[in-house]
Amino acid sequence: MIFQSGKTLRRGQPLEGYLLAIDSEPIPVEIQHGTDVTAKLTIFDQFDQGYSYDVVLRVDRSVEWGPKPVAPKRRSRLFDRPDRKIRMLRNNAEGIVLATDHKI
Repeated sequence: MIFQSGKTLRRGQPLEGYLLAIDSEPIPVEIQHGTDVTAKLTIFDQFDQGYSYDVVLRVDRSVEWGPKPVAPKRRSRLFDRPDRKIRMLRNNAEGIVLATDHKI
């Protein structure tokens, strides 16, 4: 969809803008970077009338050469390690239990 800002587009009138598209299939690896590829573009008007044009697209594989995304470091969670106070209390309790065991 190409948005117009309140303008009336007449048949045969040129139009400038960006046309974005996606496809579930990647460009075949046999087609090299910088290659011109001819594609058929069909635009439908509000009356479902189709207008087809051949367009030349240039293959750009430069994104493939850049650094690969790095997975973010795992963040520590609230309960990954016990609080220092609880750790001290647990150590003290273990010490008391051990001391009691030896006295018996």
